[in-house]
Amino acid sequence: MTMRNGERGRARGADIDWSRFRMLPELPAHRQIAAYLKVHVSLGKLPPGTPMPDPRALAYRLKTARAEVRRAYQELAERGYVAPSRRDAWVVSDEHSAIRDADLVTEICERFWDLILQGRRAGLTRLEIRRMVDSLVRQS
Repeated sequence: MTMRNGERGRARGADIDWSRFRMLPELPAHRQIAAYLKVHVSLGKLPPGTPMPDPRALAYRLKTARAEVRRAYQELAERGYVAPSRRDAWVVSDEHSAIRDADLVTEICERFWDLILQGRRAGLTRLEIRRMVDSLVRQS
């Protein structure tokens, strides 16, 4: 993944800011990568035809195995989010409107729930958690 000035943390070919992505050790890497990409597709940040990051470069960037990135892309392909374009290359598919995908909404809600529970176990109040979420939404 080539990074030029001003592109730090961004994957070539796709407008994704990976510097905000944090891998959670308790969840499979491919699921986390796929979920992050699903959100970008559903928000329209990755329009149809956009090349996905090279699996090798993305694996290096995320400090994970290339097989995990390939599994994430395969999972996304099975759900219609991406399509293979040529040898080990992928593009965002125009066959799927992720925003209507109930599974995506369910997955996001489950992840939010897990994060809220982790925050509560760490001693955060509901108000503190709400402020954190509000702050993150404003930044996005």
